[in-house]
Amino acid sequence: KAALMLQRPAELRLESIPLIGPPDFFLSLENGELRVFLPEKGDYHIGPATRANISRLFRIPLSAAEIVALLMGQHPAEWEEGADWGGEQEEKLYRVDRYLAGRKTGSLWIDPATNLLLRIRSFTGQEDVLYTADFTDHIRVGSLSMPQRLTIAGGGVSLAVRYTDLGLLGNEPAGFALPVPEGVTPTPFGAP
Repeated sequence: KAALMLQRPAELRLESIPLIGPPDFFLSLENGELRVFLPEKGDYHIGPATRANISRLFRIPLSAAEIVALLMGQHPAEWEEGADWGGEQEEKLYRVDRYLAGRKTGSLWIDPATNLLLRIRSFTGQEDVLYTADFTDHIRVGSLSMPQRLTIAGGGVSLAVRYTDLGLLGNEPAGFALPVPEGVTPTPFGAP
């Protein structure tokens, strides 16, 4: 179990909720920086929020903006930049394909009856699947429809998420970046 706070385009804060005892894992993404703290080991890692650094933790090569959007049941905002779009009916869903320089780079599957996004697939430059995200059990949270269940799969790894209590933050600014605890020296990602 974990508590998760998200804000588009690329801010995230995750804290584990163990059965007994204090949290044993903290993660934050803010302003292009990734921070991870493992209190039991006294390890605090800090570095740029690159796909390589993020994939060390999630094992799927996602950008910070992609992981935040997917966890919110949305397509990444960066998909809208400079893309051409095409679509067609596929079974009971409508598939919208994203093209860059004539190559298909992604697809969205939308339920035309509810207008809900049910699946996203991202492709490499050679149209091999980079990752797929499936969204189910949508509920209204304020003006948004959010999935209560989602699965992100890519590179032979699958991450399943089930939300039990969804809510919106107020207008006050949220603190996403993990503070460095007193007496702990941060280690850059990739350092021994």
